[in-house]
Amino acid sequence: MLGHRWQFQIDNGTQNIHELDIVHQDFHPGNILSSDFKSDLAISDFGLSKLIVADPNGPEKKNIVGVLPYIAPEVLSGFPPYPDIPHYEDLAIKICNGLRPKIPFHTPKLITRMVMRCWDARVTHQPTFKELRKEL
Repeated sequence: MLGHRWQFQIDNGTQNIHELDIVHQDFHPGNILSSDFKSDLAISDFGLSKLIVADPNGPEKKNIVGVLPYIAPEVLSGFPPYPDIPHYEDLAIKICNGLRPKIPFHTPKLITRMVMRCWDARVTHQPTFKELRKEL
């Protein structure tokens, strides 16, 4: 198990990547490198990485990329967060009025609280990456 120092390096590396508006798209333990795991770590394999595009609904969003064991189940199954609500203006209004997906019951309370803070419609109440890293 990686220590706190390595977790900080990984978190810092991913934050640096995201600040450059890059999505790695193939992030998993096999792409975290070190010569001896006593010195600095490095994030590698940017072959699938892409710049974050202005249009989040563009055609590239329909492709599933990554290593199978690390892809979220809802991505693989195509199960949308709101399966019983048509994905039109009504859904947008409901989300603006506070509708959020259900968090599975078995989710640890710390994670549930963090997710709910991230979902807060008030941007000033959402945690920063540094705050999330500190909590984790």
